[in-house]
Amino acid sequence: MRVFELTTLGRVSLTGPDGAPVATLLAQPKRLGVLVYLAVGGAHGVVRRDLLCDLFWPDAPPDRARTSLRQALAFLRRALGDDAIITHGDDEVGVDAMRVRCDAAVLRIQSMAREQDRVKIVALYDGQFLPGFVVDEVPRFDRWVEDVRSAFTRDVGEAAIRLARAALTDGDASAVAWANRAREVTPFDERAVVVLMEALDASGDRAGALRSYDALVRQLAETSEVEPAPETVAVAQAIRAREEPRAAERSAPQRALLSTTEVTPSRGIASRARRQTWRWAAMLAAIVVGAALFMRSSVRDGTSSSLSVSPRGVPLSSDRVLVAPFVNETGDPTLDALGRMAADWITEGFSRVDGLAVVPGTTLLAMDRARRAGDAAVPTQLDAMARETGATMVVSGSYYRTGGTLHLQARLTDASLSTLLRPVETVSVPIDSVEKGVATIRERVLASMAPLLDSTTHFRFANTPPSYEAYGDFLRGFERFVDDDLSNALVLFERAAQADTTYRMAQLAAAITQFRLADTRGAFARVRALKEARDRFGPVEQGTLDMLDGMLRADIPAVYAAVSRTARITPGSINEYVVAETARRLNRPQEALR
Repeated sequence: MRVFELTTLGRVSLTGPDGAPVATLLAQPKRLGVLVYLAVGGAHGVVRRDLLCDLFWPDAPPDRARTSLRQALAFLRRALGDDAIITHGDDEVGVDAMRVRCDAAVLRIQSMAREQDRVKIVALYDGQFLPGFVVDEVPRFDRWVEDVRSAFTRDVGEAAIRLARAALTDGDASAVAWANRAREVTPFDERAVVVLMEALDASGDRAGALRSYDALVRQLAETSEVEPAPETVAVAQAIRAREEPRAAERSAPQRALLSTTEVTPSRGIASRARRQTWRWAAMLAAIVVGAALFMRSSVRDGTSSSLSVSPRGVPLSSDRVLVAPFVNETGDPTLDALGRMAADWITEGFSRVDGLAVVPGTTLLAMDRARRAGDAAVPTQLDAMARETGATMVVSGSYYRTGGTLHLQARLTDASLSTLLRPVETVSVPIDSVEKGVATIRERVLASMAPLLDSTTHFRFANTPPSYEAYGDFLRGFERFVDDDLSNALVLFERAAQADTTYRMAQLAAAITQFRLADTRGAFARVRALKEARDRFGPVEQGTLDMLDGMLRADIPAVYAAVSRTARITPGSINEYVVAETARRLNRPQEALR
């Protein structure tokens, strides 16, 4: 078997079975880029041809792009052998990993494995992905390269940090070597400096530990004019305060810091006590899912709802996803609502996955409204929003237009946005098929998430997304609802329900609004009709429907059961407040306090 070696880490080379460079291919960057993308981007399978066309020939008409791709693949087969390039039908193509061995493909597979071999991950990394490699006029490929570079440095740095911590726990002298490797791979990750200081101090080299800290101080001052995080400073001060180095024992504060940084992004272990008034505003805005309805009913029956909000942090879920509104890059403001529509529809899909928590779209909308109102405490960057909402994974995306075609792109990253967890294939649809585009991008995002989870949920069990017209009215109705302009909100919700009779969320929002307007008869009628189609709702919407039904019937245990289910899916949201309030009314004070 003729085996080719494709090296992309630390240097770029392609050698044949005889060890000689494949000069014909190395001289053609775009075709070499296609090979790299097939090997690394398709490390877990094949790649769709339309994705390759969109990536490498974005400005060419579809027919010309596919012709260019066929020519590129024919060139690869001539250079590497017919068996090196594999196809699945007419639409998918890949690389035979047995014929073309790629170091980055092996590293990517190792990094995405559930049972990671961290030693192997660190050993495989010989340097930056595709250093100095440039393909002219293919900006999306360049962005993909940057994503992979960031993912590798983050994954390898994380593996080295964890190896250093494990060695520290075991009293193994290799802790210093692993920590130095982490510092080398991720020089701006303060966790690497902390574990290096810990390792050097544990080995008896207190002076070396303090030199590492001083080097970090200089580096941050020169590059970003900031100081180390308070937690890093605390470790340095603890080491400096001791008169003698301590080789075998770490202090309790240091052990606590070590365990805390295990799950915390590098720029600080956010003090959850810094929750500002925007969080309360976000909770109040989320009443569209039912919270304010219950508070209204509490006032009606004479009970007190005066509760203070604890400044505790959002509880982290092992798997919690935030779906950000997609960015409109079409230049057409009439398509602005599409970004939130895509995010909402993907979030609804994630809510159907057992064990996966979601950040409700209402929380993000409330944060956006608070920012526009001038609240400086609201985070503006997506990674900060992820930390504030307790998300561990983020779906972000954008959409743009070429002629009569709309393209939707998405990516699934960790909360810091630095690690690409899974690629998502671009969706391209006619501009008049917005709903199809939203449905397809949701399907592909959910499929990309599936390998990261243990769930076997059947993602396709869902009704189709609403029409774009109906969703626009629903979004405007939500704005009116949050502003307490209930009459106009009801008009917009009803208009959305009429524009798309299958859009049950618009009907549910109308029922909630009628309840708030004291039209219990109208709310009852809508709820009865909605209950007949309950199985077509996602879990969050089912919980909201059941909660409203319980409120209308003054059945507090039913409200409690419904909102408890919803709170498990949306931890940290207003639903937890409603769980507390219903527990209080059911005479469960300890549960209410928790």
